[in-house]
Amino acid sequence: MWRALVVTGLLAGFAAAQETAPAPAGSTVAPAKRELVLQIIAIIEPAKLTGEIETALIADLERRYPQILEQVVPGFTRPEEESAKSAHDRAVAESFQRVAKRFRTLYEERIQLALILEEIYVPLYDKYYTDAELQDLLAFYRTPTGGKTLRVMTQLVQEAMDESNARLMPQLLGILQEVMEEEKAAWPKPEPLQEQAPKDAPADPPPPAAGGHS
Repeated sequence: MWRALVVTGLLAGFAAAQETAPAPAGSTVAPAKRELVLQIIAIIEPAKLTGEIETALIADLERRYPQILEQVVPGFTRPEEESAKSAHDRAVAESFQRVAKRFRTLYEERIQLALILEEIYVPLYDKYYTDAELQDLLAFYRTPTGGKTLRVMTQLVQEAMDESNARLMPQLLGILQEVMEEEKAAWPKPEPLQEQAPKDAPADPPPPAAGGHS
């Protein structure tokens, strides 16, 4: 669990937006189109969104940190004695602050966020939009309505997904359960097992001979 969480935090990033990097080597996007995409990147601020995701991830990491320490540090458990719990919890909090600070430092030293975002966004916008469409997007994003769309779209989509899940999931699970019950009924019933005498059980005595005396 802790490794997956840390990797997710790393991918989300901690760095602030950096200056635009030069075109990656071997880029096939036309310079004029690339410039349009860079202008869109400057408006939509993906690095800012990345920072918001990072904040949520760090908050989640802090909540899980005691459990993570128990998995990482052998023998690390919260003491049962009340007198020792406060010191233990303080040590956990201090450890988390060290980890978070060190992680941010190494991330900012090693990850070129602006370059990574450019390498992601430029080919995607080039793939799905023409030059004229990119110009239309720029014009729209520069309007008050376009600016508001950028500000609320992430939250709007999230709320729509949450509402969709709340309404659809119970019905989907009900349908799935019904289908599985039908499938269960369609399977052949297993033959009842016949009781067998134990291997070491004594054999039944032969019947007495006709006319014999008891």
